[in-house]
Amino acid sequence: MNTYCTVFYWTPSALSGLEPVIVMCIIATIMHGFLWIQVLSFSSLRKQNLIWLYAYLFSNTLLLVRFYILYGMRRGEVCLFSTLENIICYFEASSKGYINTIQNYFLLAFSISRYLRIVFNRNTYKGKIHLIILLHFLICTIVGLKIVVQFRVGWTQIWRAPGRSCDMLFESAIIQILNLFLMYIIPVALNIIVLALAIIHVSSTQGIRSEQIIHIRQRRQRKLILQTIAFYSVWLILWSPDILTFQFTDGTSGMAIYISLLCYIEIALDPLIIAIIDLRFLQVWRKIWNTIHRQERRVGTIS
Repeated sequence: MNTYCTVFYWTPSALSGLEPVIVMCIIATIMHGFLWIQVLSFSSLRKQNLIWLYAYLFSNTLLLVRFYILYGMRRGEVCLFSTLENIICYFEASSKGYINTIQNYFLLAFSISRYLRIVFNRNTYKGKIHLIILLHFLICTIVGLKIVVQFRVGWTQIWRAPGRSCDMLFESAIIQILNLFLMYIIPVALNIIVLALAIIHVSSTQGIRSEQIIHIRQRRQRKLILQTIAFYSVWLILWSPDILTFQFTDGTSGMAIYISLLCYIEIALDPLIIAIIDLRFLQVWRKIWNTIHRQERRVGTIS
């Protein structure tokens, strides 16, 4: 054995338990790859008002890349020198919580932008692209600084054991509760409030006498409610368990692997759910399907 490095590995039972996660990650990668090909191929999807949504989807891609990197290193039993092992261990322990947190705030920003568009008919993107980029930078930086500060002041430490994932070990339950508020409760609660205000506004017919306008508003309300329920119910049911429990569970335990699987199922479903939220994606899906169908009919006619 090499005495100058440490083998980075998972136990056979952990690797075996991760097999469904690998399958789901491959499916999610195909789905997201197809979505990004759509974005690059159709100008109707390259719009400024989708920036926050694409930031959210890109963070999903980062979660997939993170899994592949760590799985590849652990599966290959890479031997790491002390400094590199520490870097990888800190990355493994903190990166998932970091990405999940910025996802939350990207989604909150997207909801606020939609609310302003619905209620005030205000395009929050026009002429403000530099401000939006700055907000992206601030979200990523502030969330990262929170993690760094907790390590530096000793509120959080790295827990590691042979054959197990590196995890974050917290000094007290107060720190865990604080993290839970910052990472989950605050952004999710604000999301729900913003969405509720948007639905209330669309539902309101005060001061409107035209039956046609009232009918349009009611139809818009039903559409908004269905979109909201479709996306956020799937998001909360499949994604919430991961961020609620990652501070309290060992990353290679049976429960953690099962919860992680739910998270990657949500990532795989996101491109389909996004098509429900924004009809432009659905129209592109239909255009691609019609093109394929016409090609099949043409080939059938020729043969």
